[in-house]
This record gives sequence, C-alpha cells and structure tokens, in this order.
Amino acid sequence: MDIFYEKEHQDCRYNQSLEKPQIEVGTILKGESGSLFISGNEIVFFLEGRIWFIFNDFFEHEGEKGEILFLPAGRKYNYQVMADTVFIVFRIHGQIHLCNNFEQRDLRELKQVSDGYEHHISHFNTLNITPRLWHFLIGVSDCVSDGLCCRYYFEIKTKELLLLFRTYYSKAELCEFFFLILSGDMSFSEIIRLNWHKYATVKDLADSMHLTRKQFNSRFLTV
Repeated sequence: MDIFYEKEHQDCRYNQSLEKPQIEVGTILKGESGSLFISGNEIVFFLEGRIWFIFNDFFEHEGEKGEILFLPAGRKYNYQVMADTVFIVFRIHGQIHLCNNFEQRDLRELKQVSDGYEHHISHFNTLNITPRLWHFLIGVSDCVSDGLCCRYYFEIKTKELLLLFRTYYSKAELCEFFFLILSGDMSFSEIIRLNWHKYATVKDLADSMHLTRKQFNSRFLTV
C-alpha cells in the first residue's frame, strides 16, 4: 500500500532507514550462513522458514515459523538458513518494561523464587507466537514494507509489543524467555553485556566503570 508524502518521510529526522533500525523486517534464503554479533538485546519472530543458530560454538537451536527467539546483547551467534526465512527483529534499547506496573526487576524477583533455573543457561528459550501477536506482527510487517521507517512509530510498536507479552504470556513463561538477562544487578550486568568486547582486559573494563579491580570483582560475583 502506498504511503502519502513519501519524500517527507524519507527526509524526516526521525526516519530510521539504517542498517539496524529498531524494527527490521527481512528475508534470508536457504543456504545462506554467517555470524552475528548482537550489540543490543533482540527479539526475533519467525514468520516463515527455518534457521539454525549456534551460540559460542557450544549450544544450538533451530528457529522455525511461529517461534519467538530472544538474543541477549554482547554475544556472538553463527547461523545457517535451512529454508527461506522471513523474520521480524525488535531491538530493545535499555531494560525490559512490559508495562508501567511490571518491569524487568519483577521478572528477576520471580526468578529468585526457584532454584531450578540453572539449566536455562545451556540453551535458547523460546515462545510460540499467539494469534493476537500474529495479527500485530503482520500489521507491523506491512507498514515497514510500505516504507514506514519512523523512529516514533518503532518506539510505539515496541511498547505495544512488550505490553502484548505482558498480556498473553504467563509470568513463568516470560521469566524463562528473558532468563539470560535477569540478574541481581540489572544496570551493572547490562553494562557488562554491552561493553565487554571493547576492552582487552578485566582491568580496562573496570577502569571504564570507575571501579577498582576489587570492587569490580565484588559486583561481578553478586550478579
């Protein structure tokens, strides 16, 4: 569907026609392969196809149509496309705010209730796309395909997406899905995830955070 005033949209300072916009709709073909370094948390929805992910060479996952995959920041992934794949990526900036009354720290508190979550660090955690979420994703995909690449639109839709998570999935499901970013010190751990690759040594990373090595080790062990 055509949009009105396309040139105005393209010239607008809020236009996000970037390599990695906040919301991206894409297609990758069977046989393609490569590696990704994720600099920010990403939620990936598979609308069609199958794709094989390998995380740091020690665990694997095959994403397929109807599945949602969470890729935490600061990690490297290899992939192999098994069938032509259509996907939507939402890049989440900052902490997860499912709604004003339920935030990332609430999931962390839920995580602490159980001692049996250790196994989750060994594999990807996924969700299935609900009917309501399918409807939402098709609308977003259509608008992006029409050329709507507005940062304001992306921010609104990202907030709507997180509210839909809050509405149509249980707290236990969400806790498992976001497990890899739920820690005792959200701000500290987020800094580590986003910046560890920029520094040659632990001391350099600690210095960047204005911490002594002893202070850094103490904070790190409590995460």
